[in-house]
This record gives sequence, structure tokens and C-alpha cells, in this order.
Amino acid sequence: MAHIGQKHFGSPDHDKPGYWGPSTSSIDWCERNYSVSPFIAEFYNTTSNIIIFASGLYGIYCCYLQKLETRYFMICVGTLLISFGSALFHGTLLYSFQMADELPMIFCISVWCYACYLVENDHYKGKKGKIIRWRTMSCLSLCR
Repeated sequence: MAHIGQKHFGSPDHDKPGYWGPSTSSIDWCERNYSVSPFIAEFYNTTSNIIIFASGLYGIYCCYLQKLETRYFMICVGTLLISFGSALFHGTLLYSFQMADELPMIFCISVWCYACYLVENDHYKGKKGKIIRWRTMSCLSLCR
């Protein structure tokens, strides 16, 4: 995994120039840039988002069929946003699309925390249960 400001492993001389120009993002992953297509910077990272996008669509479809609460629908919308932003970022390696990749992740974690906080659990009812759920979700949202 690359770290902020670090370029991918190996020599960047092997990267081909692409349609979107040089990378402006703070992260460049291990995949060679524009090695498969001159229009997609990281081909495999970009195309792998199709599965995530499809699972988000399927989740929305299931929420509609089962008439679930809005919070479950929003979790699926968050999944769609993550996959779309990630495809834009890995396809272009531009800083503006890097934000389109990272910000939906924060949104989706917030929605997950909200949804989990509202879950009524027989073992954790009352004020003490709310404190336990709130602390658990807060800790999980800080782990990255």
C-alpha cells in the first residue's frame, strides 16, 4: 500500500504518458500507469469498481423490494458513491478525483455509524446500551 506523497514501487520511467496527463494526486498505487489503456491510469483498480457498483445497485433494488428504512437505502447509495469516486480517481490519478474517492468513504462510514446506532439490540437497551453502541461506532469510525 502506498503512503501519502509516495509514488508506486519501482521506477516511474516504466509508466506511459496517458490521456489525463501527469498524476496530480498525493498517492500513486502499485499498478503501472496507463499500461493497459491510454485512457485509464490504473486499469485494474478502476475496473474492479464494477463489482462494488453492481453490489450497490443490487442493495438499492433489495431495499426497494423489501421496503426497508431510508438508512439502509443510504448505505447502498454510499456504496455507489464510493465505487464511482474510486473509478474516477484510479482512472485519472487527478487530485480533484482523489477527493471524489475519499470523501464518499467518510460519508458512508457516517451513515453506517448512524444506522448501527439506531439498531435496537435486546442486550443493549436503555442509556447504558446507547453509550456502548456510541463508543463502539466511534472507535470503528476512527480505525482506518
